[in-house]
Amino acid sequence: MPIGTAVHERTFSLCESMNYREWSGYYAVSAYEAHHEHEYNAIRNAAALIDISPLFKYRVTGSDATRLVDRIVTRDLTKVAPGSVIYTDHSHSYNRLAEAGFIHYPTNISDSPDPAHVAMPRVHRVSSLLKRWLLGTHHGGISARQLDFYLDEFTFRFNRRSSRHRGLLFHRLLEQATHIDHVPFTHLVGGRA
Repeated sequence: MPIGTAVHERTFSLCESMNYREWSGYYAVSAYEAHHEHEYNAIRNAAALIDISPLFKYRVTGSDATRLVDRIVTRDLTKVAPGSVIYTDHSHSYNRLAEAGFIHYPTNISDSPDPAHVAMPRVHRVSSLLKRWLLGTHHGGISARQLDFYLDEFTFRFNRRSSRHRGLLFHRLLEQATHIDHVPFTHLVGGRA
């Protein structure tokens, strides 16, 4: 049976929705009100206390620790400062963000009364652009083995979509290519020559 955390008494009095879930043996508030606008705006514009007592903590050490955590959380951690606020959907792939030193605010889209494009407009927009790009440019003929390469290309193009120096795009691509290790052709084509 779940138990309350150290701040459960205070959060219980504030939780108008009575919307709780069991989280690693503790009661956790899913939403304080019926709609998430007040919580969202408070976290964006003021201050908020997020009770993460039930989270498991892991210490990742070693020379490849940053690369491992980058791979797990799909972010370049060298460019995101610890303590930054990160908004995501409720996917389990983001569960380790708080452990990496970030303030993580997940939105459970299926529990939200709003449609996905309202609850998380930017995520929905990027996923729509990705789908349109894959279907329009590649006509849906992509290989699962090379999906990482397609996603890298999309990310490269998306991050530079509003660049004022579009003519430098190829120059920057060549510049970056000279700074990485040699990749054999067989690795690029999934082991086939």
